[in-house]
Amino acid sequence: MTFTDDLTIGLRRWTKDHDPHVRAAVELLLWHDFWLRRNDFREACVIVDHGDVRISWSSARGFCDQVSRASPSELAILDLAVALGEDRYRLGIMGSAHSRAIAVGRLRYRGDHAMTELRTDGPHSPEYTREVGNLLAEAVRVLNYATLGDCPGLEYPGDAYTLLGALYTATERLEQLIGQTAAFITAQAATGTLGDTQGRSAVQVAGVNAACLALASQLAGGLTGRLQAAQNAISGLYVKGENDG
Repeated sequence: MTFTDDLTIGLRRWTKDHDPHVRAAVELLLWHDFWLRRNDFREACVIVDHGDVRISWSSARGFCDQVSRASPSELAILDLAVALGEDRYRLGIMGSAHSRAIAVGRLRYRGDHAMTELRTDGPHSPEYTREVGNLLAEAVRVLNYATLGDCPGLEYPGDAYTLLGALYTATERLEQLIGQTAAFITAQAATGTLGDTQGRSAVQVAGVNAACLALASQLAGGLTGRLQAAQNAISGLYVKGENDG
């Protein structure tokens, strides 16, 4: 099974009337949007039986204990999801408020540093959109430093493989974001309520904006393809001596 809307629908159908800890585990994997895209994880842990989809948490635990081609944060997310699925934290006997508090606490904090909570289901606001947009820009800056010279942000070819996968996933999603931003400006200009500090027609400005963003979307699509090709090119690399024999 490939990672499609059918997989998401199937997993959510499975967890709809399931225990809260199982729903939390599946939603974490869907939100993270990494492990369910990996063929090796799906083949080892996702069971499809006559159209029904479920995850074997025992298989997922074995997979988590053995997998190495992933970043520490990706492994941490998988470990947390499997632990939730196994009900290691006994969320099944706790109230919903306590369960949510534990899950959010584990996800939002690393040490003393709070992380911005990313919520695809909102609530959304202009302020939150700006915050997440700034976070995206800052994430790229951090990665630039993490991969600079002798900085220990990359150690093995698998680290670069994982990074490239995250990058092409990001650029792939940019196409939708760019298109929706262009559509927003075009729709607002069409209402006749926009002015321009340079005295230009708002409709014409929106047209230029849409043309520029259409090209940007095409370039993002090309970038996605190149990043995917780059990732595939290094998929067989390893450090000699570690995988020999």
